Amino acid sequence: MTSRIIFSTLLLFFATGFECKRRSKNTSSLDKHDLEYAGQQRPYYIHRPQNYDSATAYAVILALHGGGGSPENMAEMSELNEAADKNGFIVVYPHGYPQFTGTKTSGTWNSGPCCGKAKEEDSDDVGYIKEVIARMQNFVTVDTKRIYATGISNGGMMSYKLACELADKIAAIAPVAGHYIFSDCAPSRPVAVLNFQGEEDECILINGGNCGGCFTTFFAKFGIPIEDNKWACPSLDETIATWKTSNACTGDEEETFSNAHAVCTTVGTCADDTAVTKCVIDNLGHNWPGGEYGTDFCNRSQNSLMCKNWRETVGPLSDALQANDVMWAFFKEHKLP
Repeated sequence: MTSRIIFSTLLLFFATGFECKRRSKNTSSLDKHDLEYAGQQRPYYIHRPQNYDSATAYAVILALHGGGGSPENMAEMSELNEAADKNGFIVVYPHGYPQFTGTKTSGTWNSGPCCGKAKEEDSDDVGYIKEVIARMQNFVTVDTKRIYATGISNGGMMSYKLACELADKIAAIAPVAGHYIFSDCAPSRPVAVLNFQGEEDECILINGGNCGGCFTTFFAKFGIPIEDNKWACPSLDETIATWKTSNACTGDEEETFSNAHAVCTTVGTCADDTAVTKCVIDNLGHNWPGGEYGTDFCNRSQNSLMCKNWRETVGPLSDALQANDVMWAFFKEHKLP
């Protein structure tokens, strides 16, 4: 009975805590749009940049939350709204296949062997994203040659799936802490890829192997066993090699960014002027580069047991590289033909 009470309490804290790291000044700017797809309520959220002008066509970044996250969580964790205001693009936050935890609705994406209800129900998440792309154009003016996708963890893997199956609509992708895990990927055109990876990520391993299992590790610290959901994943180098082949890249990787703790290398001689880039941050765990922990309980107290166990599970933060700046610079170089 005691463990059941602890488990219920943790679920409630986790469901509410994972929703935010802190209240972003731009969270209130999210414009919610209801959407029912395949019998599920899956709203999406739009952030317009400051000084938005409907007479101007804007680039759009689709930002996919991690497994067990939400659109609001993604907005606050990534701080992409602030980047949008600074650089003048639109951010759209879709909602993963819904599942209910405590009093909150979270979501997962059907990205191959992962994750959660989306995988179990074989959710048509590509179809849902396609519908979001169509509907968002009723509310904002979109440059359809400049629609991009990013995401973290399960959302990062989903962005790879979009590159595989929606290459006619997605100009480039920038996964964070998510490897390519599809054996049947056949994009209709080359797609530019930028991948961010922390060397200290114990959830998505830079050298491949058995990925996942972070929730299992987290709950185990409280003596609560849950199903260990792991899957075989390639290394970052194998992921990059796959996309170099897919994009018919030639030549060697060249260093395009470097400091004491981060390095990016790029192969830029690829078909249709695409490129394949990897950015490795040596002191980063399973987190957004330049971001903070995506939990409210860490915001309340870095010294709490909940936050201590979460930090031990996902690993360290790092400001060595700002993903939003690097990502936007990369996206600006690539658009649909």
